[in-house]
Amino acid sequence: MHIKKLIELIRNSKGQTMSMRRKLMLYMLLLLLTAVGILATAFIATGVIGVDDDRIYEGMHMRLDQEESLINEEIDSIIVQGIDLAQNIGRETQTILTNNNVTIDKLNNNIDTLYDLQSSYYGYMNTAIQMSGASGVFVVLDATANTNIENSDRSRSGVYLRVSNIDLKEQVNKELNLYRGIAEIGRDKGLRMNNQWQMEFDMDRTPFTIPRFKVNDISRSYQLSSRFKLQNMWEEVIMLSVPFTASEGTVYGQCGLELSEALFSLKHPALESEFGALITVLAPYDGENLYVDKGLIGGTQDTFITDKENFKVSGDKRFFKLSGDYGDYICVMKDVKASALPGVIKVSGLSKDEDSDDVSSDIASEGQPQDEIEIAGQKSEDDTESVLGKEYEKEVTWKLCVLIPESDYHAFIRSSRLRWLTIAAVFMIVMLIACLIISRRYVEPIVNGMEALKGTVDGESIKTGYSEIDELIEFMKSKEDDEVIVEEKLPENISILFDNFAENVKKLSPAEWVVMRLYIEGHEIAEIPDLAYISITTVRKHNRSIYEKLEVASRDELMLYIDLFRRCNRLEELTENDTGFTD
Repeated sequence: MHIKKLIELIRNSKGQTMSMRRKLMLYMLLLLLTAVGILATAFIATGVIGVDDDRIYEGMHMRLDQEESLINEEIDSIIVQGIDLAQNIGRETQTILTNNNVTIDKLNNNIDTLYDLQSSYYGYMNTAIQMSGASGVFVVLDATANTNIENSDRSRSGVYLRVSNIDLKEQVNKELNLYRGIAEIGRDKGLRMNNQWQMEFDMDRTPFTIPRFKVNDISRSYQLSSRFKLQNMWEEVIMLSVPFTASEGTVYGQCGLELSEALFSLKHPALESEFGALITVLAPYDGENLYVDKGLIGGTQDTFITDKENFKVSGDKRFFKLSGDYGDYICVMKDVKASALPGVIKVSGLSKDEDSDDVSSDIASEGQPQDEIEIAGQKSEDDTESVLGKEYEKEVTWKLCVLIPESDYHAFIRSSRLRWLTIAAVFMIVMLIACLIISRRYVEPIVNGMEALKGTVDGESIKTGYSEIDELIEFMKSKEDDEVIVEEKLPENISILFDNFAENVKKLSPAEWVVMRLYIEGHEIAEIPDLAYISITTVRKHNRSIYEKLEVASRDELMLYIDLFRRCNRLEELTENDTGFTD
């Protein structure tokens, strides 16, 4: 029942006719609502009712589902374009090598053939980067232009193109810069030379290796890397690498596409919500730590989260807590289905199998090959404070996460909980006031009226506030107990009550009439089971039905009506439907 209707009912109650049962039911309903309000207030205050947690959880999971769909599309697009690029580059390489009568193992130092190969790659590479939405594209041949240079076995010829200015609005005709490859070809194609341009790839600084075995199905041989830093650049990227081969499976090299940290951040900006900025993170997870420095992070709008730290993960299956050096975050996460993501990553520090007392560590300069790391002994005073631990491999699963700052989470919970507490408190106060009003206007007058009818209240001035009860009291006091009541002298309200009662009697069933007849004969309830050959339980069941159909609240009220009908000589109206009744 709405509050407005309740207030209107209370205001107009003096002029309305309502049974005592309904009044008591209304009063009990208000008491029940008050109790519910008290419980709700206690539950909200203690956090047992997590309405706001549900809102946050649903909002974060909705964002998580949206981001999952977008990221799967991005990864699928890169994989499809990478495989298509490998197929085209493989066919083109086989054709040119055949025409020049050269095999891949004889391609070293063959400048002319390398020039032809690289020149033929540009069209396919441009198509791949325009169609995929990647930030870069590369092709690496298993050959070098000069075997006489130092570390020539780790130097490989190829082409590397990257988008010069990332603009999500510009999806076609992206301007490309040349990072690796023969400069003359780049100038012929109208490409700008990046200031970090080099002739060939340093394989020690790439996240992939060229297979030395035949690959018969390149569609099953692609792989995504974890995030790494490009040589001599600030940019960090994830790379898809696919081997390109001859028709019989001989590997010519590796090609693929890149997804840069900057592009990912633009494609997945932080979403401002009522409970804080929703940040997207794609990173490997080992069951205890989330390695953000190996993954990608979306826009971080007005937060202190960085992609240079890792988070300690705790929590349950609903919310996870990410604890970091620069702040804590509340997170929801799910597995990423892309099987191309690496299941093993390298991390720095001491593995669980190593002795924690061993303070020796590997000191490596940025980009330095693992086999050139110098082993340091006990730290001396000349050592720097920052010493990198040994790198070791960890098995991981990749997680897509949506997170918000923990401070924003708690601020929203406090604010929302205060709002709910205020609503619950106001509701409880209104219910208490309504209970007091109902108690005074309904319960007390009814009790006083019943006492007056029984003759236990002295004086003739008592008023209950209910016209039918007041008139009945006055009328009964004006008559002697044995005096016959003339029907024409009945008050109008009482006459209406009589007519309604007589009409309702017709609703009684034969079984109920057996009990009703015994009441009319003047028997007490305790006598009925023996007289009617039924149990006391059945008598009570019939009583409830009789009271409900006749709209009376008790046996006293029922007997009052029977007595009035007898004194008005209208008793036959009650018994005319009872074929088994006898005087």
